[in-house]
Amino acid sequence: KNGHQEVTPYAIEFSESVINSSVRSTRSGSSSLSNHTTTMGVWGWRSTLDGQIVNETQFRNKSVQFKDSVWQYTPKKYWINNSSYRFNPYPPYSQQASIDSLTGLISINGVRLSGANTMKDAPSATLSNNFRGTTDTDWMVARGGQTAFGGILTPVDFTMQHILSKINVSVRFTKGFEDENFDLVIDSLKIGPLLSGGSFRQIYESNTIGNEPEWVPDSTQSDITLYSARNTSVDTIKTYILESLVIPQEIEKTKTVKLYYSYNYSDGRKECSAYVLELDKAFGARLKSGYSYGLNLIFEPGRITFDASVSDWATMFESNRYLK
Repeated sequence: KNGHQEVTPYAIEFSESVINSSVRSTRSGSSSLSNHTTTMGVWGWRSTLDGQIVNETQFRNKSVQFKDSVWQYTPKKYWINNSSYRFNPYPPYSQQASIDSLTGLISINGVRLSGANTMKDAPSATLSNNFRGTTDTDWMVARGGQTAFGGILTPVDFTMQHILSKINVSVRFTKGFEDENFDLVIDSLKIGPLLSGGSFRQIYESNTIGNEPEWVPDSTQSDITLYSARNTSVDTIKTYILESLVIPQEIEKTKTVKLYYSYNYSDGRKECSAYVLELDKAFGARLKSGYSYGLNLIFEPGRITFDASVSDWATMFESNRYLK
């Protein structure tokens, strides 16, 4: 029993979406999409339950904006009875994006990053996980899309996933330093050279990312270097000095972490030191789409160690190695 296709008086609405959450009822806090961006692009198709209409385009990279505390667009589209819908969104909205209408897999061309660091001016004990207001865009997609039926008439929500990589660096010293007669200061830290550009080609429909890369690097663009906050005092409390988005890419031996630090003694003396770490020794051979890479540098008497962590921005696992 399919019934008659009839336009209802109810507009298709989009409710608040969440990021990297399996609980769709979560609609507030840092996981809310509107906390990160005020636009998203949406594709949508309608098919009738009797199969007479298949994949009729309803939304073609439609710009949906967060205004007055709601996600809205014009002109309005209305639910049609006895129809099924599928939606594929990505934030933020851009004309750089396209989609394969059959698979629902999204592509985003010509992504460029500048190496923005959320910790540049204000090192913090916690990560920001939010690049709104910086020069770099935190691109996302809803990998599984969303489906709905024309007779339900409820707002459509999405679960978004980050598609860039992210690198975080923190510092601390062990308790053995507390009685020393100097202040330990991170003068600067830099990571690079890293690719600044690339294009995204979605392969995976779930947040489980396989070995086939989703990013095509653009080697014609100039490389970038990530820079930490400068002149940061080190304490026993872990402090983040760098949090930056990165194009997913292979990690060659030329990509390094360079750390510059100094011991400022109470009698006015200053000893400056430097250390170089090959990036692949911390994170392996490749930065993957949707993963966050953490490097915690730990100053101990007579040596520096580090914890290298990899996270899908939802689940953390760690591996520990020593700087040689």
